[in-house]
Amino acid sequence: MKRIQFGAVAVVLAPAALCLWGCASSTGEPTVVPRVVDARADEQLTRMTSCLAGLGSFSFEADVRYDDYLVDSQKVQFGRRVVVDVQRPNRVHAMMDGDIKRMRYWYDGSRTVVLDIDGKQYSEAPAPPTIDDTLTEMAEKYGFVLPLAELIATDSYRWLMNEVESAAYVGERMIDGRRCHHLAYEQPTLDWQIWIDVEAPAVPRRLVISYKELPNCPQYEVAFKRWLPGAKFSETDFAVELPEGATKVDYRMPDRTVGTKTTGGK
Repeated sequence: MKRIQFGAVAVVLAPAALCLWGCASSTGEPTVVPRVVDARADEQLTRMTSCLAGLGSFSFEADVRYDDYLVDSQKVQFGRRVVVDVQRPNRVHAMMDGDIKRMRYWYDGSRTVVLDIDGKQYSEAPAPPTIDDTLTEMAEKYGFVLPLAELIATDSYRWLMNEVESAAYVGERMIDGRRCHHLAYEQPTLDWQIWIDVEAPAVPRRLVISYKELPNCPQYEVAFKRWLPGAKFSETDFAVELPEGATKVDYRMPDRTVGTKTTGGK
């Protein structure tokens, strides 16, 4: 089972995006790893994931900065803006406007559509009736994940903690004028940090992933600019909009790049 990715499923169904965290076993369950977890860190991550899972609908906007390789080990930074709209149990729309590509993603309860805006190409596939099952199937079958998928899944805690070896509570920090709990996690191939709002709702305000086994330890950084818990949507907000002359292509496995916990997808 492929991991859902935090950075990329740069919002629902983005080509390789958010599996912040770890692979699962052949039975579909996350791999169990012995852990040293600070109780305060666990409390705050549980608080955040419970908050997100309890939202019937929400929207967020984020600025993303990620390192990639220009030639061999020469590291350069790229950016993207991500907007994600979610209405549980079966509606997702995401937009990704980046230095490399501009993409849009839809899930309407029966199918997923991924559009490369500049290339005027799109892929379409049937999908299960819920967001969670769709995220899993798309990752397993096509290697695609929505941007920041871990935040979209209702079982976010399980996916975020998969393969975590240690978790620490760093302290309270200010992020854009908001007091946030700063948490730090270690996994076999990467470290990640997350800042969670002290005030309700307990939403993430910042996320940093460091790929410590890759040359020069590239990073993936997310700054959340807007959260709208309980956002109101109409059915047209999730309607697929394809540009005139767009060509349908098969889903393809994404190239490996930095930009997600699993280094998959621009």
